[in-house]
Amino acid sequence: MNNTPRSFMMSFEGRSGAWIIGLLSFFAMMPVVGFPIGRLSISLLVFVVPFYLAWAFRYNYIEKKYVGILILVCSWFAMTSMVNGHSVGSFLQSLIAFVLCVSVFAVKPSAHVLLRPAVGGFLCGLVVAFGVGFLDLLGSLTSLPQPHEYIPLPNWSIGGTYEVSGINRVRSLCNEPSGFARQMVFAFAILSFLRPTSRKAAMIVYLFQITCICFLVLTFSLTGIILFAAFVIARYWRVLFSVKSGLKSIISIAMGVTLIAAVFFFKKDLSIQDIVATYTERVERGIRDVQAGVISSSTGMRLQSIIIPFEYIKDTGIKGLSIGEGYANQEMWLYMNYAYDARSGMSSGSIYNLFSVVFISTGIIGLILYSFLILRMPMGVVGFRLPLMALFVLFHFSTGLLLYFDMWILLYAMYAYASVYHLRTSPSLR
Repeated sequence: MNNTPRSFMMSFEGRSGAWIIGLLSFFAMMPVVGFPIGRLSISLLVFVVPFYLAWAFRYNYIEKKYVGILILVCSWFAMTSMVNGHSVGSFLQSLIAFVLCVSVFAVKPSAHVLLRPAVGGFLCGLVVAFGVGFLDLLGSLTSLPQPHEYIPLPNWSIGGTYEVSGINRVRSLCNEPSGFARQMVFAFAILSFLRPTSRKAAMIVYLFQITCICFLVLTFSLTGIILFAAFVIARYWRVLFSVKSGLKSIISIAMGVTLIAAVFFFKKDLSIQDIVATYTERVERGIRDVQAGVISSSTGMRLQSIIIPFEYIKDTGIKGLSIGEGYANQEMWLYMNYAYDARSGMSSGSIYNLFSVVFISTGIIGLILYSFLILRMPMGVVGFRLPLMALFVLFHFSTGLLLYFDMWILLYAMYAYASVYHLRTSPSLR
């Protein structure tokens, strides 16, 4: 019997899926690049994700249990807003965007699709992010302009930045340095799950890991450092008992620190003590903010965001505990309770904690359903539960943006590569 048609279909199935995943990973590394619609810039991921879902549905890679849980979560989210008297228009667009962000997790990781194009797309996106990050750093060390000053992208100049001893915080193709820091941590994690099949490929992976560490430090992001430390500890805690398993990545970390020291040497007015003092001062200021009840820094705001749910319960009672303010309608409560401090992002309805956002908007039931939806994926990767859970959970404490499209895609990529590694059918990288 001739098996050529079946072989051809399997090849087309695997390669088409791999190219789509490659595009997802590529565009996830450049969130400011989008399709202009009026004054807005729509992420190119919006156009790629539907193709990936259509491909997964065509070849039966959709996990039906996840779809069922997602429908339940969305139903509860919608009900909380309607019970609180909000119109459908106040949450419908946000709910659709949320489904688009997390729908990729409905696709089962498979060895048939994670081929060289999938890995190549991620690495190409990483190279672009590195290149723009280098131009960012070069502008700090010399008199050259920053990339966002001469590359015309509509939303790129929105995010803020500041200097540390004469060096701008690097943000590459992100609106904020902390966003680029998260990118570098997730990229390092993905690289740590790849299994190079040649010495040349291994050298590329380790070089990329070193570069990730360098740019992470140069973002001066406390959030990024905490995420990275948590991942390294969770991923390589067994290195003391099995040196071979993580030695090369530990060497990459050491080499990254060495290269950062070289940058400090080039910029003679910046020392290792300056960078340590910067992080120490930010932690101390954040603790002072919480103790004094005022917010004067992003660190203080993140710490304050952890205890806000308890303040919310105290203020709203059983009703707030059960159904919250309604999905996508938590801003008013935050504005009414924190508008007195204009320096706080909470005064405009923002909050740096996704768990707190979900709790205030949908109540304790919404938080439980959401947590089950999101955290069940890393729990399924038996060999890497600890490092994946560390990043999935701590990511939620680093941002309050539920519709953080590029980060959700990177989380999915990290989850998918780890799943394949666990199955001993790693991506082909030669």
